[in-house]
Amino acid sequence: MQLVTFRVGRERYGLDIMAIQEIIIPEEITTLPNLPDFIEGIVNLRGSIFPIVDMRKRFKTADPDPAGRVLITEVEGSPIGLRVDGVDRVIRVDEESMRRPPAVLAGLGARFVRAVCETPRGLILMLDLGKLLDSGEVTALATSGVGGTADGRAG
Repeated sequence: MQLVTFRVGRERYGLDIMAIQEIIIPEEITTLPNLPDFIEGIVNLRGSIFPIVDMRKRFKTADPDPAGRVLITEVEGSPIGLRVDGVDRVIRVDEESMRRPPAVLAGLGARFVRAVCETPRGLILMLDLGKLLDSGEVTALATSGVGGTADGRAG
């Protein structure tokens, strides 16, 4: 499996390369009222409008870094951007190097983590996109009108 590795705060994370549509430098992000604090706002990328999740706020780490990159992916079939501090590289990992997060961490931050990957450069936390937003958060975004095309069609 190939992982795109990236940083959020001091930690290194990874996502299956097949889940990443593209990596962009964030430009103008429009804020909307009454969204969860970890939703930074929305962007218009080539006619598609979608929310940007600030991963530092989502993971309750340090203050957001205004620089960084945005990984364009999908959660439950809807496009979403993940603002991260930086993208490192694409690496190959074997199934043998992937371990489940320790059971003692269940219910804490480990809910977002699908696996812990051992690499020569240290541990990488492989994210579970399906658990990044809970069903209530996905519904709230959908009913707020976030996501779709610039002409108002659903995306």
